[in-house]
Formats: sequence, C-alpha cells, structure tokens
Amino acid sequence: MKGIIIRLMFCFAFLMTAGGSYIEAYSYSLTDDFAAEKSRVSFIMRSVEGTSYNVYIVGDGDKYAGKSAPFVWGSTNDLIYKATAYTPYISELNDVIALQQDIKLFGDNSRNEEYINVTNPTRTGGVYVIKGINGQPDILVAAI
Repeated sequence: MKGIIIRLMFCFAFLMTAGGSYIEAYSYSLTDDFAAEKSRVSFIMRSVEGTSYNVYIVGDGDKYAGKSAPFVWGSTNDLIYKATAYTPYISELNDVIALQQDIKLFGDNSRNEEYINVTNPTRTGGVYVIKGINGQPDILVAAI
C-alpha cells in the first residue's frame, strides 16, 4: 500500500511539472532512472538489515567547476563539479522510485555552493562509501 501511495504521489508531481522545460529544483522523489541519469556519483549500499539500496548524489544546477573550486590547489587533475546543493536520493534495488533524503552532505552551506570531487573522493568535496564487514552496514562519507 505504501508503495502505491508513493507512486501516485510521484505521478501527480510529475504531471504538475510536465509543462516546464526542465526541473530546476528536484522534487522529494524521482524515478530511479532519472535519479541515475542526473546523479554525479552513485553507489550501492547495504543497510543494518542487510537490504541493498541505490544511493544517488544529485546536484541542483550541477556543472563543471574545474579550477574554480576553492581547494583546487591540491587537486589540479581532479574532475570537480559544483552545484547549489548536493542531495542524496535512495531507492531499493529494482524499485522505480528514488526518495530524497534530508541530509546536508557537506554541512551548512553559507556560500550557496557545494563542490564534489569525482576523481579523488577522499580529498575535499569527495563522497564515498566504506563497506561494512561481518554483517555491519555500509557508511556514506562526505569529505569536507
């Protein structure tokens, strides 16, 4: 029942935005395919219960930042992107809806810009997953 309600809410939201040429700020749910397409990075993570999830990091107004990133001095060959905010969306494997998570990956955003380092995620602006062992859950890490 919960899945049907979520899908109906998504269909309603999609129909309400279909008149626009593009979606500037993403809604609280996206189709899994759209989240995968719009994400800068994605992962498969395992929960405490052992369920696997797709995690998509989607940027609002995401674009290439290159050497304009404030921390570029240490990462001249890295692919760095910037957006107003990067937001995680999560869906169960083989589900059609990805739900937005209310998480600030890089803390409070006073400059109204966030950067993500795709090449070397352990440097500033990186996002990566630490895989759990012996039944422990995976952990999503954001390097700030």
